[in-house]
Amino acid sequence: MDGRAHFQFGVSLRLRAVGVFALSLCLVQIAAFAAPPDIGEDWSLTFESEFDRPAKAQDRDPFLIEDFDRVERGSDNAKWEYRKGPNKEAYAVEDNAFVTTDPETNASVLVLRTSVDPDPNSRRSNAMRTGYVRTRNYRNTGRNEDTTFTQRFGYFEARMKFDPSPGQWGAFWLMPTYGIWCADGSGRDATEIDIVEGFPRPAGKRFDRQEQVNFAIHYDGYGRFHQKQDVGFPRSSDLAAFPEFSSDEFVTYGFLWTPDSYTWYVNGIPTYKIDDPDLISQRAKYLKLSTEVASWAGQIDPDQLPADTSVDWVRVWQTDGLAQGNPYIFQAESEDLERSRGVREFREDTGTWCSNRVVRATYRKQGEITVPLSAPVDTRQIGIRVSNKTEKNGSLSLFVDGVEAQTWSEIDLDPLFILKHEARMTASQTVTVKWTGNLAIDQVYIVPGTPYLER
Repeated sequence: MDGRAHFQFGVSLRLRAVGVFALSLCLVQIAAFAAPPDIGEDWSLTFESEFDRPAKAQDRDPFLIEDFDRVERGSDNAKWEYRKGPNKEAYAVEDNAFVTTDPETNASVLVLRTSVDPDPNSRRSNAMRTGYVRTRNYRNTGRNEDTTFTQRFGYFEARMKFDPSPGQWGAFWLMPTYGIWCADGSGRDATEIDIVEGFPRPAGKRFDRQEQVNFAIHYDGYGRFHQKQDVGFPRSSDLAAFPEFSSDEFVTYGFLWTPDSYTWYVNGIPTYKIDDPDLISQRAKYLKLSTEVASWAGQIDPDQLPADTSVDWVRVWQTDGLAQGNPYIFQAESEDLERSRGVREFREDTGTWCSNRVVRATYRKQGEITVPLSAPVDTRQIGIRVSNKTEKNGSLSLFVDGVEAQTWSEIDLDPLFILKHEARMTASQTVTVKWTGNLAIDQVYIVPGTPYLER
């Protein structure tokens, strides 16, 4: 890269995590590189974007991410595409996402800019403009599969710096390529993962270092059933390890996603973790880099614009074990399910609400579902998603290998809930659910007894 030492990693490179970490300690002052964490497996680099300027570009010329007339398809611009159009309280436009040279590091960086439209005659409803890109062809359509990138599980990282101007913020985040937003109290389906958001500093308030950046997940859609978990960084407990942290300097933000947990990293150090199995998405996702504008983030001050989020590089890693997923976590859907498209209202008596559809479950006064196992499973938890149409009393029993493990009686909970059997046991052949009452079972899942990171 321009202006700094750089070590090129090929896509087929395979390194032992411990070795990479030791190497990174020697190189951290040179390449500001945070290695993937050691989880006892070999890491492979599956995606790398250094935002190098094309050889033919002049220093004074911005390199537009999707300018195929000037840039070879194999370069970084072929890995990303613009998101154009309304973007919260602004409009995302192509000119606000470009590659240039960072004046402080002399490195080639992606700039995502928040600015005011210079055209006083613009027909847009507001004058704010933002920059927004995502990995190309994220819906997995079209002929050129070489420019498509999505991944389920792995380690995701980017080296970024944020502008602290109020009213806007930059972000590195993941979104599902497909899958359904189901308002079921679970994040196992479609989930937004915010690896990092440059938390804005509202005007008129003294700067609070706890609000420099934010980590978050959003699930159950964005409507009335929306749920989230988030945390500001650094917290008081983080200050000893990060005494000089500042979001407006380049920092490496990492995210480890396994079938069992989410872990956020700052400069290679773990800082926040979610390990509730109900909240861990099992859907592949594409990458997003963006700036956004919203009034909750403070009043935009035109004198502080343009505000730039800069991205030095993005890298994604994978292991063979993570690529295969966790064979002991699975979902079994009842054959009693019917799906109906085009319904957006919540189900009080029709099934599970999902984006663009309702899962219409057939309720029975008694029923049984058996899930065969392909191999023995040491379990930590068995989850059963239940709908209770009338909220009248019912009962449900869980059997493992034909032996009763737990019974829930007088079930009169909300219309939709998840029963959890928390037990360390071995399931060798089958998991069976039997029930009486006007209940419907539409999902069964197993979480392994030993978390992935400890295997």
